Amino acid sequence: MPEREPVIVMAHSPRSWARTLKQHVIDHGGGRIMASIMAAEDASLDGYDVFVADDTTSFLTPGFVADLQRRGISVVGVYNPAEAEASGKQRLLALQVDDVIEADASPNEFLRVLARASVGSLTYDDPGFSALMADLARPALEYEDPFDGSPLGSERGRLVVVAGASGGVGTTEVAIGLATLLARSGNGPVLVDADDVGPSVVQRLGLPVHPNLRSAIDVVHNRNGDLRDSLIPVTVGGFEVLGGLANRRDWYELRPADVAEAVLELARIRDHIVVNVSSRLEDLPAIGGPARYGVTRSVLALADVVLLVARPTPVGVARVLDWIAEATPLIEATPLIVAFNGFEGGAFKAAEIEAELCHVYQPRAIRFISRDKSLAHATWQGMLPNRGPFLKSLADLSAAVVPSTRARRRIRRTQ
Repeated sequence: MPEREPVIVMAHSPRSWARTLKQHVIDHGGGRIMASIMAAEDASLDGYDVFVADDTTSFLTPGFVADLQRRGISVVGVYNPAEAEASGKQRLLALQVDDVIEADASPNEFLRVLARASVGSLTYDDPGFSALMADLARPALEYEDPFDGSPLGSERGRLVVVAGASGGVGTTEVAIGLATLLARSGNGPVLVDADDVGPSVVQRLGLPVHPNLRSAIDVVHNRNGDLRDSLIPVTVGGFEVLGGLANRRDWYELRPADVAEAVLELARIRDHIVVNVSSRLEDLPAIGGPARYGVTRSVLALADVVLLVARPTPVGVARVLDWIAEATPLIEATPLIVAFNGFEGGAFKAAEIEAELCHVYQPRAIRFISRDKSLAHATWQGMLPNRGPFLKSLADLSAAVVPSTRARRRIRRTQ
C-alpha cells in the first residue's frame, strides 16, 4: 500500500457499496475513512483528500462540488448502472465531479478510483505522490466479500439489530431477552442501546448511566482509552451493556457515523453485538430537516440480521409494512425476521397474521413471542426475564437470528 493512503469523507448512503467499503477499509486498509456525513455543512472538515457520494445525494450540487474542488478536495460520484441510459452517471458528469464509479464495483475498484482521484489533491513534491502512483500501477489484490459468510470474510462479530415497527411494542425487552439467551449459549454478547429517541436499557436493568455510548464514541474517535472500559457487565446475565444517552434530549450530540464506527469497533472485539434502536427512521435531511433518526439508519445499514418487533394485531401488521417500506433501501438483502410480541392466540390466529404479512412482503422468518404475565414483575424489579413463555418463545427466535452453524472466524477476546 502507498505510504500516503487517501483520506476519505463519504456522504451517507443506503446502498450496499458504502457498508462494504467501510468494512473493507477497516479490515484491509487501502484508505482512511474520516467521516460519513449526512449534511453539506459537515463536509467543511479539513484534512481529507476525496469526497464520495451517490448521484442521489440531496446536497450534491454544482456549487457544493465546485467549493470542494476549490479547497483541493476531489469528488467521486457513485451511480447505479441499472438505471436507464445511465442517467445517474450523466447527472454526475453534469456536476463536473472528478471521477465516477458504478455502485456494484468491488471495494478494491472503489479504492483504486478514490486513490486516483486523490492524486489531484497532492502536489508533485508530496512524499506520497510517487508511492501512490507506483501502487496504482500494480494490480489490485482481491479479497473475499466480508459479508458473504465465508471463513475468509470479515473478522468481526455478528451485528443483530433489534428495532420496533412502532413505539411500545417491547423492543427493549426482546433485546434484553435475546442477549440473555445468547449469554447462556456461551456467546458473550454486548447489548448496545442505540435508541436515541427513548434509551432505556440501563434504566430497565438498574445499571449506572455512565459510562455510555458517548464514552465509547470518545474512545474510538480520539483513541484515548480502552473500549471495553465503556461496557457495563451484567454479571447475573453473563453479558455486557453499552448504555445509551443519559438524557434523550442530547440526541443531537450523537453523530450517526460516530455511532456506527463505535458499533463496528465493538464487533471487532466481541462475537455478538445486539443493538437496540429506535422505531423511527425517517430520512429527514433528504427533505431539508435535521439529522434526527440518523443513528437508527446508520446502524441498520451495518446489520447482519434485523429483528423487527411488532404487535400481533392488524394495526401491527400495517405498521410492519410501513416500516419495511421505509427501511428497504437501508437493509436491502439483509435478512429480516419479524417477531410479533405479546401473542395470545393459537395456530389459526398466527396463520392469519402470517398470511396478511406475506401477502405483501416475505421476510426471512416470522416468529410469535408469547405473552408472559411474569415479565411485568421482572420489569418492575429491574430483573432479567426468568423462565416462562417469553424466554421459551425467544429461544426459537434466537436460533433463527444467530444460527449455531454460522461460518465465521473466531475473534480472540485477548485483543
